[in-house]
Amino acid sequence: GQVLEKLDEYDEAERALREAVRLAEATDGPLQRHYRIALTHLGALLGARGKPQEALPVARRALDVAVEQLGPDAPNLVNVLLNLAEIERTLGELPQAFAHYGRAGQLIAAHGADVERQVQVRHYRGLGLLQSQLGARADARASLETGLKVAGSDPALSIERAGVLLALAH
Repeated sequence: GQVLEKLDEYDEAERALREAVRLAEATDGPLQRHYRIALTHLGALLGARGKPQEALPVARRALDVAVEQLGPDAPNLVNVLLNLAEIERTLGELPQAFAHYGRAGQLIAAHGADVERQVQVRHYRGLGLLQSQLGARADARASLETGLKVAGSDPALSIERAGVLLALAH
């Protein structure tokens, strides 16, 4: 699914991810351990394709499965929480999005070394955008500046840095 997505084959990527979810939901077979990952990627893809209503239940299920599999304090929950928060923000479910960004922030604070910097920058960018939507301009600016600080001058994070700079410009 991810390879096809990168090649702009979104319809085929969506079909592949839906099939991966279907196979992982089966009671027998080797794919159950991939259920969380398939749900997470399908929710993110649907959100990116402008289908947030479809993405929301998938992203919620991904979070439930992730908590079941990893526990409530696992650093790997951050990405799942961010996917859900971004979908909720898109749908205007701002209190829920704020709660999920907050939980992701707690996990980053507790396990920062175990959360990829790319994911951390994504968190601060999304949180800053949400705070801006809520009218908390100073908080938004602080979150976005934290995202820039996390990205630093690492060339591998140039796309993430550009996204934060774009959010600051608005």
